[in-house]
Amino acid sequence: MKQSPTLKVSIGLSVLAAIGLTLAGCTSPAPVQPTPTVPSAPATQPSQPVQATDPNQPIQPTQPKPTQPATQPKPTQPKTSQAMDLAAINTGDTTSIAGLWKNAGGSTLNVTGQYVDGYLPQQQGPTTGSYAKWGQGTLAKGVLIVWYENYSGAGTGALIFVPKGIFLPDANLQPGVATMDSSDETRDRIFIASGAGPWVSFPDQEAFYLVT
Repeated sequence: MKQSPTLKVSIGLSVLAAIGLTLAGCTSPAPVQPTPTVPSAPATQPSQPVQATDPNQPIQPTQPKPTQPATQPKPTQPKTSQAMDLAAINTGDTTSIAGLWKNAGGSTLNVTGQYVDGYLPQQQGPTTGSYAKWGQGTLAKGVLIVWYENYSGAGTGALIFVPKGIFLPDANLQPGVATMDSSDETRDRIFIASGAGPWVSFPDQEAFYLVT
């Protein structure tokens, strides 16, 4: 029995559809593509050094200042007085020798612009200590001798002012004790002498020198 053409076509289409479905079931699924990794942003760059306002003048590095050596203390120099004005000193004007005088034993004399402390002119009324007979001094052999007395009458003596370059006269050296002026004759000196001479026993120890 012969099939009709229409039936043949229908059968053919059915066969083709079945083949298509079979092929579709056998097809492998498409591979999943990995998502591309987006690179992270680069780390923040360190700040750039500040540029000078004028681009033509770059900032110069600060140079360390050199360390200055410690100042060395200056050695103490003895004070140099004015020329000893013996005539003025005899009147009580001690401006030319004003300052602090000191001897080798550590004793001091403070001389102001008028008189010597501790040896002021004689005062009226009850007083203690000594007074000097300013205006009645003796100028001899380049030195000035100003006598002083104790208010109690216990003793007498003299202030002897000796300019530099002048030696203490032999008459003012303690007999049997001092044989020469052993003080520094390159500097002005003041001696506090005692006795009838008046005498100085140890010139190198008793001489007062101006220090300040």
